[in-house]
Amino acid sequence: VLKAMGRLEDALREYESIVKEFPQDVFARTGLAEVLKAMGRLEDALREYESIAKEFPADVVARTGRAEVLKGMGRLEDALREYESIVQEFPRSVFARNGLAEVLKGMGRPEEALREYESIAKESPQDVFARTGRAEVLKAMGRLEDALREYESIVREFPQSVVARNGRAEVLKRMGRLEAALREYESIAKEFPQNVVARTGLAEVLKGMGRLEDALREYESI
Repeated sequence: VLKAMGRLEDALREYESIVKEFPQDVFARTGLAEVLKAMGRLEDALREYESIAKEFPADVVARTGRAEVLKGMGRLEDALREYESIVQEFPRSVFARNGLAEVLKGMGRPEEALREYESIAKESPQDVFARTGRAEVLKAMGRLEDALREYESIVREFPQSVVARNGRAEVLKRMGRLEAALREYESIAKEFPQNVVARTGLAEVLKGMGRLEDALREYESI
């Protein structure tokens, strides 16, 4: 609860207290590592995850957490090897498979990332992360019509998915459909006024439409 409230220092102290009394409590130790990761203390988080994985090699949470930290540190080759190892041992771990696809995307291997995302989406059609990941790769590949269809499908099923809605607006902008992109960004910004992606996207579209005064006001308000 403390972690969810953003009270990371308090959460860290609580986890450290539990781990001190119950050093074999895997849940507490992975929680501790997760808080360290959220605090940006990636080296500390990595050491904690590696310690857990060494003692409890079947703990998927610790192994995927380690891979996430490696990815966050930019150590993509190491993260890829870790994800591949997890997926080989636990092929039903959707979290690990999504992580694998994300690393492949980050490494500039879009075709492989797309295949992985499509495989996950086929098996787990309600997995929004995999479907938005697929749309992101299609967008990056310049397959804008395919990306738009995927985003629109996600938005119909999950209208509160801000990632999908921002993605749809971005594709509309790239396609030159500025009026449609503007309406989408305005809708998102109205519902989620703290969403910086939507508001900067809105300003970009206004700039592209030549509405420079409006764009300037939007940028300044951000």
